[in-house]
Amino acid sequence: MSALTAPAAYAQFAGHKRGQWVRRRRIDGALNRVPHNFYTRIWKLLEKCYGLVIGEHHIPGYVTKEMTQGEIKFALLVENVLNHIPQPEYRQLVVETLVVLTLLAETPRVKFLSDNINVDRVLVTASDMFCQDESDDGAPEDILQKDPTTSVCTEFYDCAPSGPHGTMTYMSKAVATSFSEYFPEYVGDCSVS
Repeated sequence: MSALTAPAAYAQFAGHKRGQWVRRRRIDGALNRVPHNFYTRIWKLLEKCYGLVIGEHHIPGYVTKEMTQGEIKFALLVENVLNHIPQPEYRQLVVETLVVLTLLAETPRVKFLSDNINVDRVLVTASDMFCQDESDDGAPEDILQKDPTTSVCTEFYDCAPSGPHGTMTYMSKAVATSFSEYFPEYVGDCSVS
């Protein structure tokens, strides 16, 4: 059996599984699905930063002083910001990015992030890393087009969350790069799989 060239591999990939993950993200985003303990983890992240910026909306960090992590009012505040995202598949990628960002709150080295966290910027950085890797692997330019409204590679929407080319892998790398000043000795040799 001979090895496939990069264009042949991408042509073969364009089969029946294409669109599976973008459809799932579209459905999950439209139904406002979030992982278990999502709001509690967001609350803990907000304790360690000035706030989260998603699109043109801001969730201030001081809400942790006014609301408890299990309070329905807090969950509604977060949902209200997420509901301003018009594309359900992009909303779901934002939720995935927030899940990766909440790992910062669980890191004992990070006491406080001295700024707002721009969630969209982290997501676009992850998408750009994905595009660069795919381009280096010989992906055709037409599948690496970016969504003009979000600046996210359209192929990134259709990636599985796990695996070496999964969205969570690139989001983890983007978070490690974006917040490298908090753990510089680990970022240089960071390999996420």
